[in-house]
Amino acid sequence: MSAVRSHSLAIALAAWSVTGSTHAHSLPAQASPAPRRPVTYLRDETTDVRGSTVKLLGGSTWRTTGLSLLLPITAVIIVRSDSSDIGLLYADGVDEVVTRVSGSVAWDVGTLTSVVRQFDKGAVLQTADGRLWNVPSYDRYDSGWWLPPYPALITSSELYLFNLKKGKRIWVSPTK
Repeated sequence: MSAVRSHSLAIALAAWSVTGSTHAHSLPAQASPAPRRPVTYLRDETTDVRGSTVKLLGGSTWRTTGLSLLLPITAVIIVRSDSSDIGLLYADGVDEVVTRVSGSVAWDVGTLTSVVRQFDKGAVLQTADGRLWNVPSYDRYDSGWWLPPYPALITSSELYLFNLKKGKRIWVSPTK
């Protein structure tokens, strides 16, 4: 198995361990979800998508493992668990393993987890590690409709939670 394919599988396994999804991955059914994982991530938008090549507004170019079905001007989040150029791209409910081909990237730091329960119509969310997050009233319209479990990314400041399945960001604050 090539080093790139092996690393791609490791990223896919890491994503599966957080989301519990076997959608695009052939993984053992007995594996259990990891509660949280420190990662770096990139938020950007597609400018051009041709075959398996995806160009982003920030100037970087990425190659997917297969034919990409993304459209131009699609918001994306690329998550990686180490300092390599391989990550998992989330957009419009799809996740794809990607490799950076060119361009520089300003990575942010966050925590990859999953939301496992919601309370009071999305006013409080519980992540896989057992933490509870308050959602302000203006973001409850979104969080109230999201049905757990779903993969989530929490920014290092713990001010935002991204629903990676929907590609949306909401404000959150940890409960005391």
